[in-house]
Parts: sequence; C-alpha cells; structure tokens
Amino acid sequence: MSSHLFHSLFKKITTYVGILVILFWTGSVSSQTSCSVQSVADDFTTNSYSQNSGSVNWSGNWTEIGESDGVNSGVARVNNSLCSDGSCLRLGITSGSGAGTYNNVGVYRQVDLHGASSATLSFVYRSGVNIGDQTVVLSISNDGGASWTSLRSYYIGSTDTSANSQSFDISSYVADNTQIRFLASANNAEIGMYIDDISISYQPTCSATPIAEYRFEETNWDGTANEVLDYSGNNYHGRVTNGSTPKSSFPALTGPLGTCGYASQTSGSIEIQGLPLDTTTDGVKTTITFWMNWDGTSSIMPIGWSYHDLFLVRGGIGFNTGNADLYGVSSAGLANGWHHIAVEFTNGSVSQNRIHIDGVEQVLSQRTGSPNNDNTYVNSTLRIGGWINSRSYDFYGLIDEVRIYDRELSTAQIETIMSERHPCPAKPIAEYRFDELLYNDLDNTVQEHVGGLNGQAGFRRCCYWQSV
Repeated sequence: MSSHLFHSLFKKITTYVGILVILFWTGSVSSQTSCSVQSVADDFTTNSYSQNSGSVNWSGNWTEIGESDGVNSGVARVNNSLCSDGSCLRLGITSGSGAGTYNNVGVYRQVDLHGASSATLSFVYRSGVNIGDQTVVLSISNDGGASWTSLRSYYIGSTDTSANSQSFDISSYVADNTQIRFLASANNAEIGMYIDDISISYQPTCSATPIAEYRFEETNWDGTANEVLDYSGNNYHGRVTNGSTPKSSFPALTGPLGTCGYASQTSGSIEIQGLPLDTTTDGVKTTITFWMNWDGTSSIMPIGWSYHDLFLVRGGIGFNTGNADLYGVSSAGLANGWHHIAVEFTNGSVSQNRIHIDGVEQVLSQRTGSPNNDNTYVNSTLRIGGWINSRSYDFYGLIDEVRIYDRELSTAQIETIMSERHPCPAKPIAEYRFDELLYNDLDNTVQEHVGGLNGQAGFRRCCYWQSV
C-alpha cells in the first residue's frame, strides 16, 4: 500500500461515543412542485348522480335522503327543466304530478378536501312554482355526515327563471370526508328548485420545493469554498465571509427531530453564489424563509442581495432598496427569541413584497423614505447576513433553516415550512482530519477539530510506510 493511498483512506475520521464512523454526504436534484387550484364539480350534462366535471373526482355519487327512487323519480331527481345547459338537479314535485307534501327530502355528496388551505362552494339556481311554497336548506359537514352546519335556507315561493349565483367560503370545513347536502320541505306544493353547475374549488397545500436549503449542521467553518452545505441537493454551497460559527446548543425547535444546528453571527455573513434566479423580469417573485433570533442590534440585515434587502432599523423590519427607505412593520417583540420569517421579493416593485412573521402575513407600509424600484431585483448571489455591496450591515444573532424558493408561497405553505423538523445529526466527541504535513512523537501534533482533544503520533522502529 502506498502512503498516498493510506492517507486517502483515512482522510477524515469522526469519532462518536462507542463507534467509529466515516461520513459521506449525498444529494439529488429536486423538481418544482405544481400547486394549482383544483375543483370537484357536477354540471349535470346527463341525467346521472355520478357526473364528474371538475379536475378531481368526487368521493362518490349523489345519495338520496328520505327516498330511494333513483335519478328519474321522486322529489330529488335530475331532469332538463329550467337548466342553464343540459340537465340540472331538481328538488320538488314536477309540474302536472299534483301537489305533494314532504319533509327533509334531498341529496348529499362527499368530497376529499384533506390538506386544502382554502375551498369555495358555488352553484346557480332557479325556481318554478305552480302551487304552494318550499324551503330548501343547504348544509355542510366535515365529519362524514355525523354533524351538519347550515350555510343558508332558501325560501322558494315564486317562479324565477334567471340564474341566481351562490358562493360560500367553506375553508373551515375541509376534511377527507367533507359533505354538502340539499334538503327540501314543502306542504301541499307543486314546485321546484333547480340547481346547476355545482363546484367546489380548492387550493391544495402543496409542498414547495426550495432551490437551495441551508441547515447549518456542519461542525466547523473557516471561509473555505463550499463549506456551508446546500441540503436541497442542488449543490449551491456557500462559504463564510465573516463572523459566522456553526452551533447547536440553542435551536429554534428542540429535540432529536428539530432544527438542530444554526449559524451564530457576530457581524456575520455567509455568501451563496450562482443561484438560478430570474434577476430581470418585472413581477417575478423570490421567497426566502428562515428562523431568526436577532440580538436587537439596529441597522443590520438578516439577508440581502445587491441593493434589495431585509433591514432591521429604527424600530422596524422591512424591505430596503439602498435609498434610506424601509417598507415594512414594527420590529417590536422580535429581539432575543426565535421567530420564523418568510420574505417575498418582487422584481421591480417593493409595494408587491410580502412578509410573514411566525406564519402570519403582515400589513406593510412605507415607514421611512421612498423606495428606488430600479434596485428592487434579486441577484444570483445572496448574503445570509448583510448585503453584497458592503460589510456595514452584517447580521448579529442566530439564523437557521434558510430556504430559497423561485416563486411565491401561500400562507398555508409557509405555515407548513415553519412546522417542519428533521433528524438532528449525531454530534462527534472528536474529529481528526489528518491534514497536517508532518507528524512526530510529540503531544498535540494530530489536530482535533471539535473539542480540542489533540493526539500524538506514535512511531515504532520495526515498521514504516513505503510507496509501492
């Protein structure tokens, strides 16, 4: 074995209590996740209880309540009277069949809205009356029909052939077994409520994929290129440019599943280069999320591009464009504690930027000066702590879980990111890199990089390495 091969095999050994581990890091490129609005719908183009006309199917068919005579008979049926196009859902006694009396007869249908951040129910209705009047109650359930909440009660007492559009925010009722229900009651009536184009549109809480992610789990930084690892797998590694040390004793979220390590910065800055962002197109958005424990020092920047940054100054936190300006909110209560921050930068317009603090979107205002929108563009280089143009505004405090997204995020997505945890890496009690150029038999010649447990190289007269 050659001395070069021996050195390569033992280039980096990290020692844990009771075990010896050789560490490797791997990653894979992730793709952007689509997060478009979805819908379940029934436009009743045919006489059927099983129609699906949305981007996603219902969980089942319309089910009759109070009768079971099918889609073409009874109080609840599908026919082509007073419909906008094709057929529609009718509740009532058909014309010419004679007046009837019924109570709580109707239909319900179930949809899986699990994980949706918002949902809206909409439909149109018309009415036709020969005799009497009718009440139809629209209700919703988020427990599979075990309990119901009334959304509206409709009194049908006259003929109205114009389409009446209805819309309800049902975000509070999203579940994997959400149901909507129409129940009709009438006394000695020949009447009908005609319901069409029923739709539930909803926004999925999609998992957003960052283009870069920094967990700060390394044990040592010294300004070397690529020392601050990108955990997204896209290899946009960074390096410390000033005052930044990896630590783990006081994380934002504690436990073996938590946020683990973080960057401790004293006039600190970490630079990330080569980010694949759109730096010129107006209206394009870039979002950065991170945990921050600011020490209260004023006139500092947790993150910054060239002239567009997040600034903590004069009792406020907000966006700055290098023009003695701040578009943001009060920073009261942010110092000396962990807070989750999400900032959305919009190319070409500060007023379209957004800030979430601890999952809550803030109402922003121009606190000082006026922005220079010529400077409101992101760059391919980001500073975590300070901005690119100078060292005057480097960060003081702790920062962690920095993620960069080449898009805007919904509040629900930001809430999901804020709650995410990951396994914390085991912490070595000693780490030997064997980077020394020369060993002798003196103490402390083999350097240890965690706790200072330096070693001594031992030599025996019987043995030596020789290249072969």
